[in-house]
Amino acid sequence: MKLKLKQLKQNSKGFTLVELLVSIALVSVVSVGVFGLLLSGSRSFNNISYSLRLQVESQLALTQMKEYILDADAGIAWNDTENTLCIVNKDAAKPLTVIKLQDGCIYLHCSDIIENIPTTDWNILTEHVEDLDFSFAPMTGDPPVVAANPTELTLTLKMKRENKEYTGTQTIALRNAPYFKATWAELYNLVK
Repeated sequence: MKLKLKQLKQNSKGFTLVELLVSIALVSVVSVGVFGLLLSGSRSFNNISYSLRLQVESQLALTQMKEYILDADAGIAWNDTENTLCIVNKDAAKPLTVIKLQDGCIYLHCSDIIENIPTTDWNILTEHVEDLDFSFAPMTGDPPVVAANPTELTLTLKMKRENKEYTGTQTIALRNAPYFKATWAELYNLVK
């Protein structure tokens, strides 16, 4: 027995080439598997992050617009062709609020001058916007048109970032019964 141990100790000079190649192959296979899991986790995180970011941005923008719309006491004008919403609140320090969709962004401007829509000093409310829509209720007539004093407004905001989309909708009960007009000029003539 002692003789066999001595022979094994004398013959052990390290690993053979075959043993080294097998161990390197096993480590490589395990490393590729771990790397694949890390890559998959990173992609999932990015997808969830984009979706969550769109939802948060949408809700923040809808809430901000809702606050201005709720305060409207004189009138609201939604121009669908120009994607512009004008809100007049005569009791506010800056009675004119304009919200517009342009180049994938929603811009906001508050002004103390209600004679015309401003062309400068716009603030970005949110980005990555594909569509912005306002629908009023009740509708009257045939074809249906918005009543002179709508009682409800539904905002729909569609956003897209990377390959993710989110559509947020919020319905607002108009508490001050503002007048509705299709253009700013019509609304201005009414509230001036």
